[in-house]
Amino acid sequence: MTQIFKYRKILENRYLHFALFLIITLIIYFKSFNYGYALDDIIVASENKFVKKGIQGIAEIFKTESFTGYFGEQKNLVSGSRYRPLSIASFALEYHFFQSNPKISHLINFVLYFLSVMILYIVVINVFKENNRKQWIAFFTCILFVVHPVHVEAVANIKGRDEIMCLLFCISSLYYFIQYIDFKKNWHLIASCIALFLGLLSKENALTFVIINPMTAYFFRSEKIIDLIKKSWLLVFTGLIFIGIRVAVIGFLFDRNLVITDLMNDPFLEMNAVEKFCTIIYTIAWYIKLLIIPYPLTHDYYPYHVPIIDLANPLFYLSLLAIGLLFFLVIKKWKSASVLTYSILFFFITMILVLNIFFPIGTFMNERFLFIPSFSICLIAGYFLNTTILTGKMIYSRIAQFAFILISCVFVWISYDRVPAWKDSDSLNFSAIKVSKNSARINLYMGVTYFNYYKIETIDKKKYEFLSLAEKYIRKSVEIYPEYGQGLNMLAGVAAEWHKRDGDVPKLLSNFEWVISKQANLSFVSEYITYLAGQTQNTTLLYNFYKKVGYDILYKQGKYEAALNYLGMAYKINGEDKDLLQKIGNSYLEFAKTRSLSAEKRQEFLRNGNSFLEKAKTLN
Repeated sequence: MTQIFKYRKILENRYLHFALFLIITLIIYFKSFNYGYALDDIIVASENKFVKKGIQGIAEIFKTESFTGYFGEQKNLVSGSRYRPLSIASFALEYHFFQSNPKISHLINFVLYFLSVMILYIVVINVFKENNRKQWIAFFTCILFVVHPVHVEAVANIKGRDEIMCLLFCISSLYYFIQYIDFKKNWHLIASCIALFLGLLSKENALTFVIINPMTAYFFRSEKIIDLIKKSWLLVFTGLIFIGIRVAVIGFLFDRNLVITDLMNDPFLEMNAVEKFCTIIYTIAWYIKLLIIPYPLTHDYYPYHVPIIDLANPLFYLSLLAIGLLFFLVIKKWKSASVLTYSILFFFITMILVLNIFFPIGTFMNERFLFIPSFSICLIAGYFLNTTILTGKMIYSRIAQFAFILISCVFVWISYDRVPAWKDSDSLNFSAIKVSKNSARINLYMGVTYFNYYKIETIDKKKYEFLSLAEKYIRKSVEIYPEYGQGLNMLAGVAAEWHKRDGDVPKLLSNFEWVISKQANLSFVSEYITYLAGQTQNTTLLYNFYKKVGYDILYKQGKYEAALNYLGMAYKINGEDKDLLQKIGNSYLEFAKTRSLSAEKRQEFLRNGNSFLEKAKTLN
């Protein structure tokens, strides 16, 4: 026994452990109690119409897809949509008593997180009940869980409540299932199923505990697989009930007719099957790295902070090697090292639904997806520390003590330093751009941030600086993703602001040409061109712009409908230009060849095309 554990009986007191967990959690997260809303908080809380009805909105929350309260209708922006009513209902309950108060929301997140840690501690003790050092396994595991930096996003971001509530109910379900295995009381199994169902209503990832619960009993209670299958049937039934409710509310399990065209909702759109496979393998390895070395951290893993990986990239083979090694350990140490085997399987099973394997989740990866899976690395480390510090040789014990204290302190500092990023949306953007420099999304958000600063700034020198920075980041965004509609629209908006400052119409139209060449139907461009058309001194410039965009850009890209729109605007200015008439006629004739047109429309376009070509012939 080493000197640090001279007073073992006192130090093993669970309430002393809980107090320490509370102090460390407060040190890390107390600053968040004064923070506001950030990122997707507006969708689930601050701007959710159902939430703002308070208790009266809870029924609608449970009867609709999770984004409906914000958008006003079911948008199906991502595959499978989302159904997480319980966490959103908690925001409605908050609103009923406190109105929109982000400080209360952050405080509740903190309390739920701390409560989850206490239950996790009890679960670990329960799992290792035959081990006379079970309190220390639980202590080391939960300390590492409390301080792990990948948890900051879930705790410091109000929207992260779905992750916390999912963990809280899932580990409660696990506790009662183990109790059921130990004492054979049916009410324990019923309690486990109720907790699991509440976890499912918090976030769909809870479905993995239909496997995790019996798997835990298999490794730590020596139960036979066939017996566990029989004892788990009610868990499976609970999962099926949730799936049935989800399908009834949303209308489908996975909408196979949904075609996602936005790279920000399906980051694999620009990849072939091999690239997708290689990139997924790479992201799994990245997740593993974040569990061990959680630095640097960011909330933005959108294209292309995570690069496209193919078979020629060494990172694919290194990633595959790391994953292969873990599965080798599972097979090699199946029962001889149950904690290691269990923890590795726990990680992969709880991650499986967010790995983009079965359906695209809307991003390559996210740190909040590690919230529950991170228990795996904490358990491995906690068990190892217990074994080494309490029963190992003196030299190894001291090394393990030093490593535990050092890692804990480093993790506390990283977490403490990470929390302020979630103060508000601007803080989050400034933090993310330091890491996710090649993300189209965060570059756009930074551009929008500076554009908003420009709009409210009164000092001209500062306004110029902010507009220049806005253009810099927005241009970087569309360089990364040239078809980024929001980025292109914002770039056009920046060009318009420069035009208001310098009155340089040719420069403005040149910028518009480039934007239109990437995406033809942008609302802001159309609106600003209409504004310019009202200024008669711009007639000649606009006429040449319409012709060039309509024919030299859009017609040659095969975008005939958009081409005719711009050529039509030119025609309104000068309907006697032979060259223009020929271009309009050719556009109609090419448009008529489009297969999706009805026979009636095809004939109409042929007539129009021939009509314009005939008129062109009459002109000298």
